[in-house]
Amino acid sequence: MEKEEVWFLSKKEEEVDWRKQIEESLEKTGFREKLNEDLIQRLILLEKESRFNEDSRKIERGLGNVFDYFEKYYADSHPELMLTDKQKGEGRMAAILHDIGKTGPDSATLDESKSIVKIFAKESFKDPNLSLEDMVSNNFSKEEAEEVTSHLKMMKINLQVTMREFWDMHAQWTHDILEKFPKNLTKSTRIIAGSHHFNKGINPYNLSESDVPFQSETIGLMEEYINAIGGRILMAMDQYEARRRRGDSDHKTAIEWVRENMENSKYFKNDKILPIILDAMDALGKTEEIFL
Repeated sequence: MEKEEVWFLSKKEEEVDWRKQIEESLEKTGFREKLNEDLIQRLILLEKESRFNEDSRKIERGLGNVFDYFEKYYADSHPELMLTDKQKGEGRMAAILHDIGKTGPDSATLDESKSIVKIFAKESFKDPNLSLEDMVSNNFSKEEAEEVTSHLKMMKINLQVTMREFWDMHAQWTHDILEKFPKNLTKSTRIIAGSHHFNKGINPYNLSESDVPFQSETIGLMEEYINAIGGRILMAMDQYEARRRRGDSDHKTAIEWVRENMENSKYFKNDKILPIILDAMDALGKTEEIFL
């Protein structure tokens, strides 16, 4: 049996109609094409075994609400923030796909990917400095830990990396998966999704400052390469949503953390657009409309 065939979930595993939920999520972004079945399968696995798709749907709604906020309040003062429907759709689609790397490497079998998802889904675990090996040993039954460890070894994942290093691998894996199965996805969508931790220096597309100019005057240079605004919003919204749900923070605490984390990043210190994005998120969050 070829490795790709191993990936397909059985009909029984789809019995709760996870597929319908995925298809509805994709449609809400404005995406009307057929997504590669390999990506659908990975999204179904995330739907079945974790809350990550739920997070992605909230983030997608957040992007749409920020886009609407810009059009309502900034059309005259900041015309550079006005995106085309195509650009908005690319950003929203990227939000749905950005965590697909939490299913593991692009070459992983279904069983291997299930083990990766199990690790990411242990949300009560918070220690970023513990080794991957110790995390698995301490948080799974002996039998399950042996199985997960065996899968990690088959994928050639170093068991001695810290959990921070392991968690950060998912952005590279998102890149690898989307580039392996790019059917009907624009390059911008794939770049935005795979670069959602660019502010932390995780840069799987090897973008340079000339590729990603951070001054608003130069955004026009990027139209054929990357939706710079959508990319910024996704980075900020991803961190904000994680603080709200997994960090159990209120709006004020979450938005202040995102401001400090992103505006102090060397990649955004002189950025003219990020503060406007964060102000829009702050306004929407204060009225709890950000994810509606």
